Amino acid sequence: MSTPRKGRKRPFADRVHTFIGDFPDLRYDGSEIWCDVCNIPLMCWDRYDCRRHINNVVHTTTNSGVSPRTQFMFDLLVMLITCNIPLTILENKSFKEFWNKYSEVELPSRTALRTYVPRLRADIIKSITSELTNKRLCVDETTDLRVTDSTKPTSPLLLASKRLQKRTAEATTRVILVTLENFQLLTSQVLLFVTDGAATMPSLRLDRKRRSSD
Repeated sequence: MSTPRKGRKRPFADRVHTFIGDFPDLRYDGSEIWCDVCNIPLMCWDRYDCRRHINNVVHTTTNSGVSPRTQFMFDLLVMLITCNIPLTILENKSFKEFWNKYSEVELPSRTALRTYVPRLRADIIKSITSELTNKRLCVDETTDLRVTDSTKPTSPLLLASKRLQKRTAEATTRVILVTLENFQLLTSQVLLFVTDGAATMPSLRLDRKRRSSD
């Protein structure tokens, strides 16, 4: 039987059992939550983190029964994007020579890998939408959106990047409302809005087209 990792508080079994049944791909062995699809222990102890795992790209791709080659293509694409490495690296002579020397896996072309971008984008949007469901949000007009959680640190999420012809309250409001709608979010979830354009913001009203959950 595996033992809890040092430095981590072992969760009470009854607390985990209250939600683990909602995730057929996960199981609790008394010390760790395991994903049977990915065959890995999860670094999480609550429903929110479990939902986040089953909606991520690696899990959904593995669970779909895709071929090893397709899985490799997705994993490679995710790695390059998250590391901010342009896909043109696949055409770099030195990189290809290094890859062919140390790896038996055939390196795809940039064109072939780009065909997976739309599906990856759809999977990421689905994952973000699920992650933000029923969460309170802090919106930063110049940088990012952040979930507010008093129990643990959170990471910012970039939901939209728009170039405004005129920086006005109306233009900013329109972009925010459209972005919230695209991710199925209510304006009532936004607790705080941060901007460095204070002069144009007095007339900003997110409740202009406010939707309610009633």
